[in-house]
Amino acid sequence: MKRAMIAIAILAAMMTVTACSDDVVVSAGQETSEVTQEQSTTQPVTSATTSAAATSATEAESSEPVEVPEPEVWDPAVIQRQVMQDEGCMCGVAYIGFVDGESTKDDCRNIFYNSRYAEDFEFITDIPDENVIDTGIGYELYLIIPQDTGATVSVNEWVFDESNDFMGAAGEVYYRSENGAPVLVKCNFSDIMPSTVVNIVDSSGNTLSWSPSLSLKDGSVSRYGVENQVYDFTHYIYNETYDCYMIEGDPQ
Repeated sequence: MKRAMIAIAILAAMMTVTACSDDVVVSAGQETSEVTQEQSTTQPVTSATTSAAATSATEAESSEPVEVPEPEVWDPAVIQRQVMQDEGCMCGVAYIGFVDGESTKDDCRNIFYNSRYAEDFEFITDIPDENVIDTGIGYELYLIIPQDTGATVSVNEWVFDESNDFMGAAGEVYYRSENGAPVLVKCNFSDIMPSTVVNIVDSSGNTLSWSPSLSLKDGSVSRYGVENQVYDFTHYIYNETYDCYMIEGDPQ
């Protein structure tokens, strides 16, 4: 009887230990599973956060202002500007000669390069396309050089008709700059009325409004009313027979 009771007690004890062991194993398994699940959940968040941070950094870099170099301004060193300054003139002019009415910008540039003025003004033989002004049909080619390198310069159409009571007025803008660069201007389809007007405002606020053309009186570049503001670099040949000036190199 005693043995039977002892056996029952031992069996009960063993069942208790087994039950406790199962609880421990289940508990440990649950904790391990929870840790694993937490790690698996946390890892992608960390990766996404890193990726987001990298993206933000990239966006921050791309949002930084990018320095864009300013376009190079053509500003030749024309030594003749000193002559204009000494004479108190706001610009200089040279009549290059007669051109075909359909001449292109390249044609005008080549005519200048092949004239003696290319030697006189060798500093501007690389004149860019934008500084060659083609006003349409025109038969005269002028080189115009503002004295002040900081002057504002515009070349406009000169309109002379009933819309302005035949008083003349500036029309379409052919060219405008604020660095006083020289220009080649093809203009004038008539001997009677100029087709362009050049407006110059220098750094001191002095103004000049003048239409390049040839005088019907003596054949020279007309500077009527602006003699003290426009310096003439044109090479002339005086014709005693006709008592007038001929343009050197121009067809007679």
